[in-house]
Amino acid sequence: SLSDLEGVLKLTLFNRSPRGMAPTAFGEALIRRLKTIIGELHDADEELGALRAGTYGHVSIGCIPLLPAGILPRLLSGVVRARPGLTLSVTDGGGVETLLKQLRDRRLDMVLCMRPNADEHDNDFRFEPLFNDSMLLVAGRNHPAARARKPTLRNLELDPVVLPSQGSVYRRRIDEAFARLNRPAPTAAVEASSPMLRLGLAENGGMATFIQASVWADKGPRYRLKVVPLRELIECGAIGYMVLRYWQMTPAAAALIEVMRSEIEDASRAGDTLGG
Repeated sequence: SLSDLEGVLKLTLFNRSPRGMAPTAFGEALIRRLKTIIGELHDADEELGALRAGTYGHVSIGCIPLLPAGILPRLLSGVVRARPGLTLSVTDGGGVETLLKQLRDRRLDMVLCMRPNADEHDNDFRFEPLFNDSMLLVAGRNHPAARARKPTLRNLELDPVVLPSQGSVYRRRIDEAFARLNRPAPTAAVEASSPMLRLGLAENGGMATFIQASVWADKGPRYRLKVVPLRELIECGAIGYMVLRYWQMTPAAAALIEVMRSEIEDASRAGDTLGG
């Protein structure tokens, strides 16, 4: 084999004698290079194995603007702790349609969002749920709702109340809950799309507000507010991720989803309310 290699290179790589072989200057140079190549091949094997196992790689995520105020920071922090070899980039602006366009153009690997209606996206995408979100009623401790013994939307006194903005999916779910009880929805003292603003107004103004369970699970403990244990459940729908239907998921993306599901299960076992 060495003779064949010398023939290909047209160089003498080893001096041969009865006592054995010794590398020539050409042979020593080749040996140095081969050691480097073998080392690189070893590193490449380790890197490919890490990519295959999902312990290394990059995932580009898009998310609807309201998710960063909820449990998303907790989920992504869990990913960083569990898979330190993964790197993430998060885009949280422009609305669902803009994010889906970036997903179609392969600038994003997935989009975290609420389950869309059937007519809101085409068959190029696939939605996979992570958890179901719901709306909680929270109030300052001196608010009438916080003092009610058997609180129900049918007879609860909610004034003053902060509500999500008109036209939002959260406001529609609240209005639908009251409509099912044949009761007019409450009149908002303030409307705000930001869940953090609603919580701040409720705390500082002694008001009540409806807040996503996923937001409360992550942010609630810092506020001097009480969850009102309503008999009714106001469901928001599933929170999950959208991917291209025929996209071959990378091991890094699969690892990200695995860790997020694990974090959600851990939060549920710890008693955090994620909407069921």
